[in-house]
Amino acid sequence: MLLLNNFSFVALVGPVNGGQILDGTEEGIDVDIQKSRTSIAAHWNAFEDLESDVVRVTWCAGSSPDACDLVEKTELTSTSTSVRKVLVEAIRNGQRYYITVNATNGAGVVTSLTS
Repeated sequence: MLLLNNFSFVALVGPVNGGQILDGTEEGIDVDIQKSRTSIAAHWNAFEDLESDVVRVTWCAGSSPDACDLVEKTELTSTSTSVRKVLVEAIRNGQRYYITVNATNGAGVVTSLTS
């Protein structure tokens, strides 16, 4: 807590986890190239928030970090640690995509991670 001119300020901190999203389905392993052009997958450590609990987790996939142009933002359970999605249209060979996961705590503070 920071005290300044007799006012208290509390820093709002979002949910925490291992700090990264790993592409692919094998736990603990990050792949640079997935074998399928019609499905994508990623996994991460569970988000935690000891002060106000994790109340919402969403994910999406896109052609750049934080973009959702490949898979629209989708809500998961607050304890989710992975996603796997079959795509309607195949991605082009060599196309990069990024998975973004957002975790929101009870205070409304969001932590965002991108693969």
